[in-house]
Amino acid sequence: MIDWEAVKRKQLPQLILDVTMLSLAVTHLLLVGFDATYLRLRSTYLDYLPAVPAVYDQLKGIEPHRTTVAYLDVAERFWGSCQVGKLDPVLQQDLIQRSRQLIDEDPFARANLSGQLERVKDQLHKRTGQTSAKDAFEAFWMQGCSNLAARQAFYEQHMARPIRVNYWRGIDFQGRPTDYFIWIDLAFIAIFLLEFLIMWAAAVRRLGPDQRVLYPLYHWYDLLSCIPLREFRFLRLLRVMTVYYRLIQSEIIPLRNHPLYLRVMKYRKILMEEISDQVSLNILSNIQEKTRLGTSRELIRDTLHAHRNDLRQVVVERLQKLEMPTLQARKPEIAAFIAATVYESIRESSDYRQLERIPVLSGFLPQLINAAKVETLTTQSLDNFEERLQQWLQTPEGQVLLGAVVQDLIDQVIEIFADPRIQELSESISIQVLEELKKSSH
Repeated sequence: MIDWEAVKRKQLPQLILDVTMLSLAVTHLLLVGFDATYLRLRSTYLDYLPAVPAVYDQLKGIEPHRTTVAYLDVAERFWGSCQVGKLDPVLQQDLIQRSRQLIDEDPFARANLSGQLERVKDQLHKRTGQTSAKDAFEAFWMQGCSNLAARQAFYEQHMARPIRVNYWRGIDFQGRPTDYFIWIDLAFIAIFLLEFLIMWAAAVRRLGPDQRVLYPLYHWYDLLSCIPLREFRFLRLLRVMTVYYRLIQSEIIPLRNHPLYLRVMKYRKILMEEISDQVSLNILSNIQEKTRLGTSRELIRDTLHAHRNDLRQVVVERLQKLEMPTLQARKPEIAAFIAATVYESIRESSDYRQLERIPVLSGFLPQLINAAKVETLTTQSLDNFEERLQQWLQTPEGQVLLGAVVQDLIDQVIEIFADPRIQELSESISIQVLEELKKSSH
């Protein structure tokens, strides 16, 4: 099913390229599958589609085996002599001799078809009752022309048919069977490589120079499937799926709303979630185990040491822009508290008490120093303190002193993390958090 409206919306060159590559990929995959199964199914082709072996045998370097072909030829002449009513003893002895040669030399072995010879032996054992294969062959041919129709039918079904399957296949200089299918394979691979290079260049032009590296990494299976080795042929199925998926994405093939597609995507999502959950659990369990072994202790300390200067710089920069909203919001309350404390300290000081004993000052002293004035001075001091602090923090001296203070604080933090009790507490918290994450992944 094709959405012709989507075809009209899609750019014609891209559509032609996608459809062409899909057709070539499917054709190539079918040819690879046919080639991979040809030798196993060759006997079937010989029985029902003899034109296929007549053509494809040449591509696989297959020739008729001289020994088995000669055996079948002599047998045909033997049956021919019987049909005209004249037994040829020379042909009879020749068949017995050639039967022994089949058993001794096993011309089926090179084609990995020795099982066919064993099948013939088994049928002859059953028919003649002889336990020896050579005696069974001899007993069969020594019957001459008697019971001709039944014996000839047996020969065609249980002897000629398995023997006819045998073949001779050439060997190249590297010791491998002759196979010219590689040239067909290379022709398709050349086309696929050309398409890959075109798509690579288009991705770089459309998405940027990063695609020079990312595109071949993301489409690694396309590259591996172009290697002309049997081990990588299964990846050519991915090429078909990739091109087909491009057509689905472009909505030319309206499969997204199909019930089967939705069901597959549903189970795919479930499967991916299960896989990701298992991966997450394994990672979290690994982190837990390393935490129990104390690996995180050295890691935290080394990390803090390695970044202490960066931490100090960040903290100093933040303190230089120090804002105290709490001080601004509760300044009256803070000023009243500080003023009360200062005023109480002044009244309890020995100097203040001595001034109270002087008759002239005792009447004016409460007017000069009282809670309200102290609170006013304290409020002004807080305002002045905040302003002066901001100015001082911007000076080189303030930065140096502030950096030294922050450095001391970072060193103290490192020492705190080095405390065994803190480490045990931190590890316990980390393990508990990881355990909760593992439970949430189920």
